[in-house]
Amino acid sequence: MKAQTKSSQKGFSIIEVMITIIVASVLVLIVSMILVMTFTSWRNNNAYTDIRRDLSMASLIMMQEIRESSYGGLTVGEDYLNVESAATNKTSVFSQVDDSLVYTSEWDTFILIPRNLQSFNAVKQNDGVELTLVVANTDFAISVTNQLFVNTRN
Repeated sequence: MKAQTKSSQKGFSIIEVMITIIVASVLVLIVSMILVMTFTSWRNNNAYTDIRRDLSMASLIMMQEIRESSYGGLTVGEDYLNVESAATNKTSVFSQVDDSLVYTSEWDTFILIPRNLQSFNAVKQNDGVELTLVVANTDFAISVTNQLFVNTRN
């Protein structure tokens, strides 16, 4: 019987199989890293969008309430703003509770910013009030007057 030579044998050698496994493992690792980075980016973008949405809604509600009040109807504190409306004779309170901004009126109470509020401060000025909010390590200053709205982001 004639012995087979190496070139006529069929199949893969152990070295070829090991190299294939290593290359496939590296490819799976790269694809996994791309998926993890994509998911992390998606989650961060959603969180940022939620914060912007909450801040927008909170600023609209605060502007409306402040503009309906008289200057004497504003009571401010380090973590609250009390607004007495000259138009509707209702009282509204914006206050920081833990890491949330809460809106309380005679008819309803709800959370404007549900989380990530680090500080809320209101300061009376000659023609209105300046609100300073620190949300997710970002400062937002909102000045509300009877005539002008200025929003600055630091």
